[in-house]
Amino acid sequence: MQQRILDAAQAIIRESGSTALSMEGVAARAGVSKQSVYRRWSSRGDLLVDLYIGTSTDENPSFSGARFKDRFESYLRWSVQRLFDPARANILRALAMEGQADAAVRDALMTRIVQPRLAQGRELILHGQKHEEVRRDLDVDTALELLFGSVWFNLLITGNLIDPTWEKRTLKLFFRLTENSPKRR
Repeated sequence: MQQRILDAAQAIIRESGSTALSMEGVAARAGVSKQSVYRRWSSRGDLLVDLYIGTSTDENPSFSGARFKDRFESYLRWSVQRLFDPARANILRALAMEGQADAAVRDALMTRIVQPRLAQGRELILHGQKHEEVRRDLDVDTALELLFGSVWFNLLITGNLIDPTWEKRTLKLFFRLTENSPKRR
């Protein structure tokens, strides 16, 4: 039943956008009672978070590569690949906007999406610093804010796509910021 509800919610978003999503509409589309939906998700925001995240296998990342750049590229792809799908980008956009007015949605967005990604990125950069692959004087949190600020700016302000082209441009600039040049050693 849970998958049927998720499929119904996804279909509504693909057909009419995230603003058309209501718990009642999802229940009707899935052929279940509203209570069945609310038993699994306490709010529209909770449902949107699960729709954005998708399968739980996505949430146990391992970043491969011998070099920092390879591991970080794998990390960034894990962080943003969902946004390559316009429907999922719309879901995250809706979560961000709803989070401005609803503290519960903002908390779900932060604890289930934003904070885990920042923690993974922080760990990778600190590991790179420890192994002299990343400059030691890099402000790790500010570097991550710059990186993900680009995501949110494109997602919420310009509407530009987050896609492989964005990823390549952003990584090139990010690696210039983090590189351990001979002058800094």
